[in-house]
Amino acid sequence: MSLSLLYSGEGVDIFFYERDANNIDLQGLMKSYGSNYIVQEVVAQHRILASIHQKSLNTIRVISFLFQGKVHISSSILRMGVGGSRLDNVSAGGLACPILPDGRLEKKAMNKHSQWMTSHPEGVVFAKIKIPSYEGILEAIRRAHKDIPHFRIIGWDFSIDEGGDPIIIEYNGAPAMNQVSCGPLFGDLTESVLNTIFLNEAEFTN
Repeated sequence: MSLSLLYSGEGVDIFFYERDANNIDLQGLMKSYGSNYIVQEVVAQHRILASIHQKSLNTIRVISFLFQGKVHISSSILRMGVGGSRLDNVSAGGLACPILPDGRLEKKAMNKHSQWMTSHPEGVVFAKIKIPSYEGILEAIRRAHKDIPHFRIIGWDFSIDEGGDPIIIEYNGAPAMNQVSCGPLFGDLTESVLNTIFLNEAEFTN
């Protein structure tokens, strides 16, 4: 299981414990954390994601934004751990690789120093990887975002389980925007969005 405190952004204060380990005082452990913690079972990920880096849960971060009554997909990246780390966050030393519309990875991934590489340190070539069930993730996001329209921009974290089904890890109401790895947040809609915000143009037209 993994246990995290109230704030766990960028992998901060996430700890892993073996459920059946004899040397863990679970009662004392829970007491030490007070009330601000979440306990989650560790996900067993799809073999394709595990083949990149087995130690970490490698997650798909998708940024969606709600504009003119429609859910737009801004960008998607695959986040991967490195060097035996259990965390896939770039800030924790992981990698981020943009995902193409058909689910294939771009040719290059970026590390926290904004350095680009074509393969994982363990040898996997990014351009040869296709995310399983990627369209299923996007379909779930398009449905779910409309249920929480007060968040106009959401960062969704998904993985794929062993059977090939999308599994949501969490959503973020104030996410990092993937712009370093994927380019401008609003893409072709940038001018329309900015005009709505700064020039008070109507978002909806008759």
